Amino acid sequence: MTLLDNLCQVNGQQGGTIHQFFGRKDWTNMSIAHEVCVKLGVQFYTREHFDALAGKCGLTIKWQ
Repeated sequence: MTLLDNLCQVNGQQGGTIHQFFGRKDWTNMSIAHEVCVKLGVQFYTREHFDALAGKCGLTIKWQ
């Protein structure tokens, strides 16, 4: 599952763009961190899980 797919699922929507969550900020590190976590078996079920990861990457997610 990609970062965008997982964000949309947690946000209760069926599609969107990565920029609706991060604006024009560079989200590359967040994508890499998400990919590594998923490979290690970490799952993101809630907004709080994503907010914690985003905070470690220096980002804030714009939830709608």
